Amino acid sequence: MKAIVWSKDNCTYCDQAKKLLKDIEFSKDLEDCLKDSDALVILTEWNEFRSLSPSKLLGVMKGNKLIDLRNALNPNNFNGSEFDLFQIGRSSHTTR
Repeated sequence: MKAIVWSKDNCTYCDQAKKLLKDIEFSKDLEDCLKDSDALVILTEWNEFRSLSPSKLLGVMKGNKLIDLRNALNPNNFNGSEFDLFQIGRSSHTTR
């Protein structure tokens, strides 16, 4: 298993992280990062994540696990979808 990280900014901390995290691949854009991924873990509330929907993820991701640690995704958008959405502080996860 490998991890691919995407940051929308080419920032100093990313350069430092690359030196420390040898087994992590850094992607230049979100779609490339998600391509054939098993899961998505959201660690920030960036608008790029807030606007994700099942239709945007379907056909890009291989897996269907969404772990949203910032409650950036609207769970109503994922009810009845192919994706399993897990969010922090919500009573249950959204399933198919």
